[in-house]
Amino acid sequence: MDLRTSTGLDPARAGLERAANVVLPRGRSLAALRGSWLGHALHPAFTDLPIGFWTSAMTLDVLHRDPETARMFIGLGVLSAMPTVATGLADWSALGDPGDERVGVVHAAANAAAIALYSAAWLLRRSGRERTGIAVSFGAGTAATIAGVLGGQLALAPTEERGRGAHT
Repeated sequence: MDLRTSTGLDPARAGLERAANVVLPRGRSLAALRGSWLGHALHPAFTDLPIGFWTSAMTLDVLHRDPETARMFIGLGVLSAMPTVATGLADWSALGDPGDERVGVVHAAANAAAIALYSAAWLLRRSGRERTGIAVSFGAGTAATIAGVLGGQLALAPTEERGRGAHT
């Protein structure tokens, strides 16, 4: 299935556009979220924080080490995802290509699933349900990986394939 041509995503695309119009600032603040002051997009750099925290938690889980620190890393990942979402939405709102926007909608949905699942994993672990929390964390990691693949498509696809986008 080619997400770029899947018009079934257009209602979600329109909904995300409405949400972006409500929550994103205007003018210089929006330009700052897009990284204009830095000369390139902020969103790809911001993704390193939640990914790094969540990968660290997974490593501790796989090694059966320090569940308290793993829980802390999951919480820090969720918290650091918030500015990452804001910069991603700012970039998405500038794409201007329906195909890219459709891919971005699925990217955002996968990230939303990852954040929700990591939040649930944190709560499960906090309540003493460590094994269930670890299982949910691995599901969250899967959603985050899918989101990352889609984000990579948006950030790295050749311009002639994508049309004019925010990162060109």
